[in-house]
Formats: sequence, structure tokens, C-alpha cells
Amino acid sequence: KVKLRDKDVQMYTVVLKAFRDIERISDHCENIAEFIRDCYESNVEFSETAKKDIKDLLELALKMTKESIAIFEKNSKRDSEHILILEDKMDALYKSSRHAHSERMANNPENITSVTNIVFCDIITNIERIGDHCTNIIEDCEF
Repeated sequence: KVKLRDKDVQMYTVVLKAFRDIERISDHCENIAEFIRDCYESNVEFSETAKKDIKDLLELALKMTKESIAIFEKNSKRDSEHILILEDKMDALYKSSRHAHSERMANNPENITSVTNIVFCDIITNIERIGDHCTNIIEDCEF
């Protein structure tokens, strides 16, 4: 029976937690892909503004994912402040996208079906949660 050092146990725990967050990111990506496939198959279309909001959120999520994994690989909190800034940007963009969508619904209710409304909100919520998981990944760096 091998006894692990406390530092090894801590490292194992941090790595396992990061893997869970990476798996959750992939789950959210799968959800987003399914929502978009369902829209395509049902001929549900978003406005150009809604598409831009989704695209902007996805680009930010991709940037956060790449950077948080790079920070984790370096095992250094030195660059983690940048992820926290991006997380704040993600939260603000998510809120403004939801607000803009509510405005579109109020101003053009005939152009937004209940399906479009639900799917848009589901997509942007999944993207925002990717940002949360990126923040979790860098939380315990320097193990």
C-alpha cells in the first residue's frame, strides 16, 4: 500500500476537479450543438442581432476556455486575473444579450416564437456557464 504525500493528494484533487469542469464545458457545447441542430431542423431562425449576440458569446467562451486551460497547464495564478476580467465581460454580455432579446420580444412579438425565445435563452445560458467552468479551472492553480 502506497501512501501519497499531502501535496500529491492536493494535486490529484485539483486535477480531478479541473477535469470535471472540462467535461461540463463539453456537455454545454453538446447542448448548444443540439439546440442549433434542432433550430435548423425546425426552420427556426434568429434575428441578425441575436445571431451576433450568440457569436460574440461563443467567441468569448472559446477564448476563456483556451486561456484557462493554458493557465492550468502552467500551474500559475499569475495570469488568472485576466480570466476573471473575461468572466466579468461574459456576465455583462450575457445580461445585455438577455435584455436585448427581451426588448426584441416586446417590440416584435410576431417575429419571435416561444420556441425561438426558449432556444435563444438556453443557448446563451449554456455559453455563460462555460465561462463559469473556465473560472473554476483556474481557481486552484499553483498546487
